[in-house]
Amino acid sequence: MATGVESCHESISTDDVLNRLVMGLYAMIREGDIRRDLEIILPLKDKVDFRRMIPVTDGTNPSLLLRTGYLHDVVQKAVDLGIDAMDAVRMVTLNPAEHLGLDTLIGGIAPGRHGDLLLLGVPGNMKPEVGFQRGG
Repeated sequence: MATGVESCHESISTDDVLNRLVMGLYAMIREGDIRRDLEIILPLKDKVDFRRMIPVTDGTNPSLLLRTGYLHDVVQKAVDLGIDAMDAVRMVTLNPAEHLGLDTLIGGIAPGRHGDLLLLGVPGNMKPEVGFQRGG
């Protein structure tokens, strides 16, 4: 952290995630082709704010992308595991935008931001029915 590191994607246990959060880091939770670690945040569900957690695929392959999409399946899995849908969406939109210092441009819907809007047809089903890119 003394060198400017602000995040870590090497958490492989609940304790690892909690340690990163306590140190003020963003904890990136891998859920991709190589590692599937999303479940490790479940014990923290009602104990910590998810604002510094970012699910990442950390590597995927073309066949997985065609079968499941890029992050849609990760957000859906989070919801299926019992994470509030708004928390799950925030973890892949606003949280990374804030971490990267881009939250004045992306990561949310507001005047002057380049937000994409996805409309969900069924509560709990995170597959969008309609999408609008850059507000249009």
